[in-house]
Amino acid sequence: MAAKKVVKTPIVETKICLCCGEEKSSKASNNKFYTHRNVFVSDKFSICKECVEKIGAHEDMQEVHLLLRLMDLPFIPEKWEDCIASENTLMAYMGGKGINIPRARYHNKTIMDMHYVDSPTCQEITDVQTYLISSDEQKLENMSKWGEHYSDAEYMRLNVSVENNIKVTGRDDYQSIKNFERVARAEIERDRAYANNTLRPTDKKSAEDNVTNMMKQAGLSYDKLARNAESTLGTDIRDVIENYEPVPQPLDEFKDVDGMGTYFYKFVLKPMMRVMGKDSSRTIDDYYEVREEILRKKTKFSGGDEE
Repeated sequence: MAAKKVVKTPIVETKICLCCGEEKSSKASNNKFYTHRNVFVSDKFSICKECVEKIGAHEDMQEVHLLLRLMDLPFIPEKWEDCIASENTLMAYMGGKGINIPRARYHNKTIMDMHYVDSPTCQEITDVQTYLISSDEQKLENMSKWGEHYSDAEYMRLNVSVENNIKVTGRDDYQSIKNFERVARAEIERDRAYANNTLRPTDKKSAEDNVTNMMKQAGLSYDKLARNAESTLGTDIRDVIENYEPVPQPLDEFKDVDGMGTYFYKFVLKPMMRVMGKDSSRTIDDYYEVREEILRKKTKFSGGDEE
């Protein structure tokens, strides 16, 4: 009996372009496509090199981001800047000068394993040079001041913590600022400990105790702040109560006429609440609010307000 002839199924070495819809070769020797990293797109589809060239020729950053999101490739401004001298920046970026350099790393990650969400920002950066200048200056300053092992959000919290403690204590000498910086670092480590579910309760308690010790060394313990308040403002308030008749409850239109209550809350109570971790608002927001209020009153008293 004759052996049955086995018919081999030919290997399909083509793909379909998601942009132009054409079926083209994907052979290793004649590959017309770039490889995508989108797990929701079949390997039978990708973006052909011809379409990438056309998109790159437009030099439209919104189109670039749309393409990168579709292919789930990262956008790294520094790498993009390295490719702008090429005839087609996008093609160079997608190739051997950009994100396909073996073992090249960015922020402790291998670029060839990164996705769009790993980009330094997932917003559409239209002016790469402006982004690099503005971000690098601040990052370099923070890294020089605090070190390299903090996230952008942690850098902001470190700086806000020091600013708030300077405002509360009125101390801005070198030694005080260094003490406030140690407090800020301890607060970050405490927050990291509480966010780490694998740590034991004793480790979290140790991180909390470290914050308390750092605050005591910096003169920021709650007891000291309370005693200072009692010896100054507290004494004045007690003297007023003991020596003057009670003031009747004012009508709404006469409450806080000079704005002292508002300013006391904004510049005394709120900083205290920030130090104790009960208020997460930013100091800079208070500045802008007061600035707008001053400009509004200035306009009104100069006759610019028609109401």
